[in-house]
Amino acid sequence: MIHWCRQYEPATRMILDAVLLSIAKLCPNGDSVAILPEWKLSLGEGVTITNPSTQYEVSLTGSVDYGIIRYEKTEDNHG
Repeated sequence: MIHWCRQYEPATRMILDAVLLSIAKLCPNGDSVAILPEWKLSLGEGVTITNPSTQYEVSLTGSVDYGIIRYEKTEDNHG
């Protein structure tokens, strides 16, 4: 977890954005990454994450500063 003083928030966000964009560039197989700032998920619209190896599922709800989602580029989702 990252904590910062509100006085330095713009500079901190710039650094965090640069780190997140660098992570996105590491995505394998030509997949794409969506970065979702201030992502809010209510109880009714939570996101289910499934581990492809174990099939373990967890449902996420609440609020996060940043969400990162990797997805495969297809004709349907990439314009």
